[in-house]
Amino acid sequence: MPRIHKTLSGLVVATLFVVPFLATPLQADDDFDARLQKLFERLEEERVKHHIPGMGLCVVYKDKVVAARGFGFAELGEAGPGSAESGRAADGDTLFAIGSSTKAFAATLVGMLVDEGKLDWDDPVRKHLPFFELHDKDASAKVTIRDLLCHRTGLTRMGVLWAGNNVDSETMLRQVKHAEPLGGFREQFLYNNVTYHAAGEISARVTEKSWGKLVEERLLKPLGMKRSQTTVAEMMADPNAARGYSWLAEDEEWKALPMRELDAIASAGAINSSAREMAEWLRLLLARGKRGDEHTVAQLVSEAALEETWKNQIDIAPGIAYGLGWMLREWEGRRVVEHGGNIDGFSASVAFLPDDELGFALLTNIGVSPLQEGCREIVWETLLGEVKEEAKTPPSGREMTEGELERYVGRYRMPQLGVDASVRVENGRLGIEIPGQMYFLLHWPNDEGRWVFEFSKDIQLEFDDKSPDRAAHVTLHQKVQLPCPRVGEPTEKLPKELPAAGEKWSVEQLEAYVGTYSLMGTQAKVSIKDGRLAITLPGQPTFPFLWPNDEGAWVIEAVPDQQLRFTAEEDGFVKKAEFRRDVVMECARIRPAADLGISLEELIGKAGKGPAPRDFRLEGSLRFVHQGATGTYTALVADPTHFSVQMNFAPFGHTTSALNGSKGWIESDMEPSRDIEKGAELDLLRLSNPLSLVGDWRTHFEATHLIEKSTFAGEPVFVVECVSKEAPVVTRYVSEKTGRVVGEKVPVVVANMDMTIPVTVTYSDFRKVGDFHVPYRAVSFMEALGEMELTMTECAPGAEIPSTAFEKK
Repeated sequence: MPRIHKTLSGLVVATLFVVPFLATPLQADDDFDARLQKLFERLEEERVKHHIPGMGLCVVYKDKVVAARGFGFAELGEAGPGSAESGRAADGDTLFAIGSSTKAFAATLVGMLVDEGKLDWDDPVRKHLPFFELHDKDASAKVTIRDLLCHRTGLTRMGVLWAGNNVDSETMLRQVKHAEPLGGFREQFLYNNVTYHAAGEISARVTEKSWGKLVEERLLKPLGMKRSQTTVAEMMADPNAARGYSWLAEDEEWKALPMRELDAIASAGAINSSAREMAEWLRLLLARGKRGDEHTVAQLVSEAALEETWKNQIDIAPGIAYGLGWMLREWEGRRVVEHGGNIDGFSASVAFLPDDELGFALLTNIGVSPLQEGCREIVWETLLGEVKEEAKTPPSGREMTEGELERYVGRYRMPQLGVDASVRVENGRLGIEIPGQMYFLLHWPNDEGRWVFEFSKDIQLEFDDKSPDRAAHVTLHQKVQLPCPRVGEPTEKLPKELPAAGEKWSVEQLEAYVGTYSLMGTQAKVSIKDGRLAITLPGQPTFPFLWPNDEGAWVIEAVPDQQLRFTAEEDGFVKKAEFRRDVVMECARIRPAADLGISLEELIGKAGKGPAPRDFRLEGSLRFVHQGATGTYTALVADPTHFSVQMNFAPFGHTTSALNGSKGWIESDMEPSRDIEKGAELDLLRLSNPLSLVGDWRTHFEATHLIEKSTFAGEPVFVVECVSKEAPVVTRYVSEKTGRVVGEKVPVVVANMDMTIPVTVTYSDFRKVGDFHVPYRAVSFMEALGEMELTMTECAPGAEIPSTAFEKK
């Protein structure tokens, strides 16, 4: 029974870590030009470090475009970077695909139509798209334009419907009713390009124009964004268009990628633009919808409509929310409005501080990179901050050889997160892969022996180095800071004269802090109890604070690693607080168990080891439960290293993957076709052999370790760690009773991005086929895509398989 081998593209990776910095407002006497120059230097360093061929940057401050320039190369030459023939340089006018940063344009267009009375944020979707239905009938009747624009329909990503660009917009939207919800309606943030585009389609139908024409006429042209557009053909016809790339770390080279057609979901991600023209978009936003000069001013979109798009519509994670086309955060007490974008070979970050009249856009011609998230911190810190010199460079210490690093390599259980993290070495550096996130590179250990995350100095790993052989566990240290805005207006001012640190406060002095504060989607009540300040969260007891320390922090007496810091405004009222916590997680190393009462050979023998399966033909049906698509499955297996798998999701697309001895390939209309000749992707392709679960499956791996007893899907199992030459560890769950593989956790490669996503597969309905027990049902679950069901209808041995069956057509 096959594991689902599927690569992904276009995923938005959102980090859950917040990096704090000390900052002060820009002053009139600041040397802003010097700050800008420093910003350019820091971004160029990051560009080189993260293997980004080229970038475009714009910075807008107080309605002036203070920077619009390029870095690196719009297109690489054959000689490669560093030579005189490195390629065509990027500049401020180079066009890049901005991906999902398009969504803010779509939401603003809806706001413009709301201003004109043609739409309302809370219009039912079916008022404008009568054919649009959700799987849940009640939600289908209630779903509004607002729900579409903030990703709270309960439906998750539906890449299978649009990635091939094989159907028109209406055909795609009609398919939505077949997708089962992954979360509750209006209860959870679940990113979805297809439902988002439905809002764009409503705008188009109300105005009787295509969405591309609408955004051109209503926003791009009025803003002077003359070269910005929404089609691949227009982009490629421009002589100053960037070419998209992915970085192949193993080969230390770039791979050029074709642009992806996005006609079916244009309003969710199709705009291509330059740094200089994105500056005009930022000027509009920072001017609250106004366009023009002191002589002629036009209000293209109302301030009320823009503010509506910047309001929290649904929480994403602690400290991060989604508005309408924008992600919402805080940085040092300032409102941050931002959105990233990722599409094959390109990534973008557009962000601004609406109350500080400062914004920027960074466009790159590479897929997801750490700089996409990290650039905001770099820009705000450099232009607004007072950063201590030692804080600019993360701590680093003595470099180690790969032999020395080997003692840290392995899997570590993180019980607080419910995942097993993998520590491994790549290109001579240590890093950690946390399931559901990405692979994080670590700096060499600092003076405290801690390995600092490269992208954030506030997240660190500390290995147990007492053992001369292998580290027994690792401790994760992380500082968390969460904004806590006050709910309702305060009534008491903070007295000008306050007690010294550690001294007692009077009840009258404490009154200024009493009230309700929003914390992580719930409401924390700060009160006075027995003459002391205290905090109460729903369902928890009341915890008193110690008197504030030298830093002005109120530490919770019973939980000293947690504290509140209140902020008073100039008028003396306390209108917000900040919750701080030092998170320390002990992560025990997962070791092969010494004695579980059975060997792995004996366990597998229960199912019958037998010879490797040969000459099989398999047929089945596919259902993407949460994406609304169905398809057919056909596989041919000649032997362990010669097989092919065809998945057809007509009319939306198809994918064929094959292994022909020591080489493989993937051909698809949903992602760039490619040869697979080495590395982790080749190892994972080998494991996608539809019959790699039966027989003595240990032969598919470099090493296998029986770890522990556990349960999987309610069944007692043994956990087996399976190690490949290049791929991350695969975990298999083997039935204690039958010796059959009833489940596994597999890392799936994200196409053209240096990352993998964990997939959990459950196997059932085992049937005897020849000498083997083959599972006729497999259900794969991936956090971003939901479930995919594969149901076998035929598993026939003795098939006649032509020798050309595995050759690339």
